[in-house]
Amino acid sequence: MLSTNVSVLSTNVSMLSNNVSMLSNNVSVLSNNVSMLSNNVSVLSTNVSMLSTNVFMLSTNVSLLSTNVSVLSTKVSVLSTNVSILSTNAPFVCLQWMEATVNKDGETLKTYSSCYVKTSNVDNWLRLPYIPRGEANSLHISLTFTMRKCSKIIDSTNLQQCKETFNLYYFDAGSDFANALRPSWDALTYKRIDKIAADKLFVDNTEQEYNEESRQIALTSNVRGVYFAIQDEGGCVTLVRVKVYYITCPNITVKFGFFPETPTGDRDFSVVSQKGTCVDNATQKTELSYLCRNDGMWYDFPKGECVCKPGFQGIEDTKCTACPAGTYKWSEGSDACEDCPSYSNSTEGSAECMCQPKYYRSPGDPKSKPCTRK
Repeated sequence: MLSTNVSVLSTNVSMLSNNVSMLSNNVSVLSNNVSMLSNNVSVLSTNVSMLSTNVFMLSTNVSLLSTNVSVLSTKVSVLSTNVSILSTNAPFVCLQWMEATVNKDGETLKTYSSCYVKTSNVDNWLRLPYIPRGEANSLHISLTFTMRKCSKIIDSTNLQQCKETFNLYYFDAGSDFANALRPSWDALTYKRIDKIAADKLFVDNTEQEYNEESRQIALTSNVRGVYFAIQDEGGCVTLVRVKVYYITCPNITVKFGFFPETPTGDRDFSVVSQKGTCVDNATQKTELSYLCRNDGMWYDFPKGECVCKPGFQGIEDTKCTACPAGTYKWSEGSDACEDCPSYSNSTEGSAECMCQPKYYRSPGDPKSKPCTRK
């Protein structure tokens, strides 16, 4: 039994030796892991330090971006020279709109675009030059633009916001005083005309759809001019053309009265009463007035009356011309001149014909009666 126990003891000692060896190996592995953990902690500390530096740099860049945004570009060219009646060569002023060119109907146009759909709290402005009102009672603004469909923007998962509208504003001004900071760039300073929505949305840059929208604003009597402005709050919009104009009834001569070109009223269904003056060689019987409709058309007939003076005949109700020599016209009106009666003659523009020498007409006789010898 002693021999057997010694053998078992020897076996146990051998197993113990192996366990000690394995323990030694595990301690060695643990030592290596601790060393690697120390290295990782050192790397993590370095990365944290770099992250802190990057955060500081990001904060600095954001601060610089904010500063740059507050500085407005004044080197912006005129968007379009296709302005009817009211035109200007002054530049547009923009805040975060980008200048580009497009080809439309074979014509290269300078445009402005705003597409910041991956940014939150977008507030981009584009201001038109000062527009003097002239004789206008109201102004019309027509916009040609494109708008991209939000659902078709590439990488839509990164969208912060996306709209398919923009806002149109105006600012009453007594003179052209604006600069990079005034009027201030906010919705409270301007008066909003409307939120403009796109009827046509494009999906692919190669197949853009053009929208045209027009709006009208009324002008008060003390306003000398306006600034129009466009605000983008997160759309993908390109402004292609702007036209600012007002509508007039054209000058017209009717019923021997002249009515000058007349700006339409300040509302959709308003009318403007315009006084007229008689044409040359006509006299006014009753005061002339004509109503100018908001669509630039005159109502059917004016009020009042002008008639041609004696010695002048009417031509198509638009002018009074002198009676030719050898004719006369005694009364007022648009009647035609008549030939002189026998033994009388006249010079141009005569109200009656004078009897030839040795021929006479009684003062009480009609002017159409021939002259006779005594």
